[in-house]
Amino acid sequence: MFEVFNRFAVRMDRYVRVTLLPFFLIDLCSFESPHADPLDSIKDSGGLGR
Repeated sequence: MFEVFNRFAVRMDRYVRVTLLPFFLIDLCSFESPHADPLDSIKDSGGLGR
């Protein structure tokens, strides 16, 4: 019985990660965008320049 639950938990964990992670990243970017946009652009350009 525990093996079945473990398989189900692993499957749900994978499903939750795949479905919720993009939304979480988009939310994080949209939240930080207005505050740290100039610094991020400077950091990105510096990183790409190197």
